Amino acid sequence: MKRVVLTGRSCRNGNLNFFADRFVLGIKENVHEAPRFDCASHKVSGCITSSHCGINGYSVLKDDSNIIRLRFVEVDMVAFVTPMCYSGFSSQQKNVIDHFYVINSGIKETPKKTTFMVAYADTEEKEAQAMLQHNKILTDYLDWQDIGTVVDSSVWTADSLKIPDMGKGILVREENLIQVLK
Repeated sequence: MKRVVLTGRSCRNGNLNFFADRFVLGIKENVHEAPRFDCASHKVSGCITSSHCGINGYSVLKDDSNIIRLRFVEVDMVAFVTPMCYSGFSSQQKNVIDHFYVINSGIKETPKKTTFMVAYADTEEKEAQAMLQHNKILTDYLDWQDIGTVVDSSVWTADSLKIPDMGKGILVREENLIQVLK
């Protein structure tokens, strides 16, 4: 099974990289390919939904989205790992997601699994509802199978996820998430 991990921040020692690192480690331990694309470490322009691109073409924008674009067509699973930024995906990750427009048919025609991991510095679970709804709508539109969502709402410092007493780690839904790591 081929997987890709799409992260929304470039902070190498941050909580979201801890999430992504553990996820990739679990995948690799079970002999699966898991390339990682750190959205904030690449130059990905905002999509202009140009009629020159179409929904089955190539992006007219000359940026790093072309590095990852074709991987989305060939993978079996996509893991989204992002901070919550004003109730949404990080802008860098959203730019990459917007580039799905160019490969829309290719990613809708092949069955894929997806998982969504988000962390934010707040204590109210309701704060994540807009992101969770956006993720559900995206997953439903693409006809991908959502295999699990992890939300940690109390990530205040860079070590919150690494110290058991700090991040309380609200697991919103976990059906089949462990199977992804096998």
